[in-house]
Order: sequence, then C-alpha cells, then structure tokens
Amino acid sequence: MLTMKNNHMPDENNIADMVRPTEVKHFVTYTMARVQAKLNAQGAAILKRHSKLSLVQWRVIALLASGNCDSLTTLCRLSGMDKGQVSRKLTQLVSDGLVRSRLDEEDHRSQKLSLTDEGLVLYDRILPIMRSRQAHITGEISQDELAILLEMLGRIETAADRRDF
Repeated sequence: MLTMKNNHMPDENNIADMVRPTEVKHFVTYTMARVQAKLNAQGAAILKRHSKLSLVQWRVIALLASGNCDSLTTLCRLSGMDKGQVSRKLTQLVSDGLVRSRLDEEDHRSQKLSLTDEGLVLYDRILPIMRSRQAHITGEISQDELAILLEMLGRIETAADRRDF
C-alpha cells in the first residue's frame, strides 16, 4: 500500500505515482537487488549441484569461452565484477587447471587468459544446464517482452553510471 503525501493518495495503477515511490519496497533499485540476490542464490545452488564452481568462477569461464575476452581488465569491464574478486577466482581457476595464464608479449604487466582443455570440457558440460536455467527464468516472458526488458535494463545500467543528480 502506498502512503499519502501532500494530501495526495498515490494510485498503484497510476505510473506517475509509481515513479515517486514512498516506500523502499517500491524502489526499482530495491526490487532489482532482491531479484539479483534470488538469481545469485539459484545460480550458486545449481552450480554447486553440478560442479565445484562458484557463480563468479562460472561467469569468468563463460566469458573466456565467448572468445571476446582474454585479460583480467576485459573480464572486469564486461562483467562489472570487482577486480579483486575476479583476480582471486582466476587464481583458483588457474590452480585448478581450468584457466591458462601467460604473460602478454605486448604488455608485460598483463596476463593473457584462456581456458584449458579441462576448462572447455567443464564449460561444455555446464552450459546446457545454465541454458536450461535461462529458459526457466524467461519462460513466462515473450520474445518481445524479453527484448523490451533487456532494453530497459540497458537504460537503467546507463543511468546507474551517472553520479551528477
């Protein structure tokens, strides 16, 4: 139930009233944080059941498998994850023989990353499970709705980069 403010009772069916939430549970950021926490818990449980990977490790492996990323800097930029956290998970993945790290010949301060054969086998085994999860999550959403949702999330992500308001 929305609360009264300035002698105006917000109408839950009126979008103008919904964009001026008076309770934290109506904030977009609050809802997104709750959804993210649930999705992270779900993903971690699935990975625990099928592998020894953490969610961050899975994301690192999936990004490396995409071929669009071969360094810690690129991993962090594409994923939005903390550099320290990714670095610790990479160290473990290298130690476990799933990721190969070699000195970048052009920039000796940087490492080039790639999946080992064992890392690729694990990726190929876990990917169908994670695709099934994705299908479950989006199963009640039409392709048009999904496209709109992703476009809106992109706008929210862009707005989240601003600090001058």
